[in-house]
Amino acid sequence: QEGGASIIELGIPYTDPQADGATIQQTNQVAIKAGTSDIIQCLEMVKAARSQGLTVPVVLMGYYNPFYQFGIDNLCEKAKEYGADGFIVVDLPPEEGADLAKSCNKYGLSNVPLVAPNTTDERIAHLADGATFIYCVSVVGITGSRSELPSDLGDFIARVRSKTDLPLAVGFGISTPQMVQSVANI
Repeated sequence: QEGGASIIELGIPYTDPQADGATIQQTNQVAIKAGTSDIIQCLEMVKAARSQGLTVPVVLMGYYNPFYQFGIDNLCEKAKEYGADGFIVVDLPPEEGADLAKSCNKYGLSNVPLVAPNTTDERIAHLADGATFIYCVSVVGITGSRSELPSDLGDFIARVRSKTDLPLAVGFGISTPQMVQSVANI
């Protein structure tokens, strides 16, 4: 949340979530076992939420393989049709994501880049060019609960902020209401 705006991330279940810790890995397995790994099923959730009045942006967060198998242009067309607003693809380097970027532009969707504490200033500026917001990964490593925020998070966010005025989302390791408030204050 920044400036009162919220974003909903809808995770698309995947069999091998590389950047995700134990909680999200287990959630993926439960969803897959229950038969909810189909992208259209996930988009149906977005459509249902929109029909019930959801107005905040919804981005689909996941891994490139299922998106690629679905077909990138088809994915973007369906995402727009069902009411999603864009994508966070955690394992797709922007240099390899030209097809996704092109289809996102075609359908007016966001293709949200991730930056981490070890991302260079030059790369942050490059990734911000053409983005609608930036996802700041608070730590190098995998997702999961942590007992405290990284001590250098404020410096990292200030460094990203010095390269862009875009809205920033912060994730990885944010696990308590107090952490959420601390991040919002940054």
